[in-house]
Amino acid sequence: MIGLAAVGAVVAVFGIVVGWIFVGQVATASDDSLQVTVQTLDAVDDTIDLAEEVLGSTVDAVDALAGTLTAVSGSFETGTAAIDDIASLADTLGPSLADASDTVRSLERVGGQIDSVLGALSSLPIGPDYDPEDGLGDTFGRLADTLDELPGELESTSGSLTEFTDNAGGLQAELES
Repeated sequence: MIGLAAVGAVVAVFGIVVGWIFVGQVATASDDSLQVTVQTLDAVDDTIDLAEEVLGSTVDAVDALAGTLTAVSGSFETGTAAIDDIASLADTLGPSLADASDTVRSLERVGGQIDSVLGALSSLPIGPDYDPEDGLGDTFGRLADTLDELPGELESTSGSLTEFTDNAGGLQAELES
């Protein structure tokens, strides 16, 4: 029995030594694993800090963009109001020019009569020498021809401007939303 006790004591000592070595290796592996874990957590912390800075910069950029879009929307509103005023002016000016054209047509007839009278007077020995390249009636006629085209052009321009402001209004609504 003493032999068995001695073998048991040797096995126990051997088990303690092997256990001690194993616990040392587990402790070393645990320390290494904990160091890697700490480094990983530090890297994750740095990544979170960077993400927070990027998010803050992105929020600032979006705020700046929103301010720019608000300014552009205001510019659209001011610009479309001015274009609407021009379209209204074109609508008002067109009929006035049509009336002016009618008046100049009347002046064309009167100018033709004045040309005839002055031409007849120039044939008298004491009369003025009247022989223009273009008479007063012809000049008024060309002016009336020019004025005749303007009301239609102004109406077309007014329609185009109104269509533009309608489209710009839609774009402004999109900018504001």
